[in-house]
Amino acid sequence: MNLDEAMDKVAQFHRMIGEVVGETPIRLECEPSQALKVAGELRGIIMACSGRGSHLLSRVCLSLEETAEFLEAHAKGDITAVADAVGDRLFVLLGDAIACGLPLCEIFKAICDSNLTKAMGKMDGRGKGIKGSDYRDPTDAIQSAIKLRRDD
Repeated sequence: MNLDEAMDKVAQFHRMIGEVVGETPIRLECEPSQALKVAGELRGIIMACSGRGSHLLSRVCLSLEETAEFLEAHAKGDITAVADAVGDRLFVLLGDAIACGLPLCEIFKAICDSNLTKAMGKMDGRGKGIKGSDYRDPTDAIQSAIKLRRDD
């Protein structure tokens, strides 16, 4: 699955649960002061875990830094900075998979297949799709993908 196909699968899921799908570049609605407050809180967490000598904490700090930049870009209404932050977040996420030696394409496919079995048009208060009666857990497929990678 290439990146465009992955984007199509995620857009399909967003439409299914009633989440936003921007057909052109947009910034997400937010209360700027609230977005900046959360960004500041994330930066405080980054400071707390910086310099601990842990690969895991370093990766988490990178992820939080890019998420803070995403929030700040939306708060400022800067679509170019939003795009930069999204690209950086994807780069860090792919780096997480590489650092852990995970077969991300296979894992992502299993997650997509699973997510598309969630309840149509239903989200919890945080925007997460709700597992309905047809939900299929991705655990077995993920474990198989990891096992294949280990056996190579």
